[in-house]
Amino acid sequence: MVEKLTASIGRLLLLTGILLGVLAPAHADAQLRVMTPVELASNATLIARARVISTDESDYSDFQQIARLELVDVIEGDFTIRDIRVAAKSLIAFTNDRYEKKEEWLVFLRQDGGFYRTVNYQYGQFLLEGEIVKNWRNADNVATDKPYYSVREEIEQIMAGIRAPVVGTQPVAPPAPQSRDSVTPAARPRPSANRPPPRVVRPERP
Repeated sequence: MVEKLTASIGRLLLLTGILLGVLAPAHADAQLRVMTPVELASNATLIARARVISTDESDYSDFQQIARLELVDVIEGDFTIRDIRVAAKSLIAFTNDRYEKKEEWLVFLRQDGGFYRTVNYQYGQFLLEGEIVKNWRNADNVATDKPYYSVREEIEQIMAGIRAPVVGTQPVAPPAPQSRDSVTPAARPRPSANRPPPRVVRPERP
């Protein structure tokens, strides 16, 4: 009886371990907040379509990979840059940012020292298959596949909205203080041309 009970407990613990192993990735992903496209654009210093040239192991900060990316189409940022190095494979829990050679991505990056890093980790990089951006997020932050040219236009509209000044927030300069010398010549009284000359009265001699 005891042996049967022990065997049953062992099987239960094994099944529990398997179940936790299956559910762990889904639970882990849920711990990293997914930014909206507006948040990604607001936090990025470089937005571009890029091709992975090479990848190397890294001991830089908390990243295990340095990927060299060729910039195919810069949407926002320094248009003179040809290629960059991106730190990836973060050791932070629940992150999964990584690059593989010859892949093509739409990336939202920000500079970190001499390298770039992906904004929002795996949620700031979007794989391209041909001219289709995979898992792009719409206005409701729901993942959907979308043509690259359409995503590019959307990003440009987002950036235009970020740059546009908000109406009513411009500071108004106070009026300059008036002085006597600040009166315009037109406002000063002018002598009349028809006014008679002043009369001189001389006292009578005694």
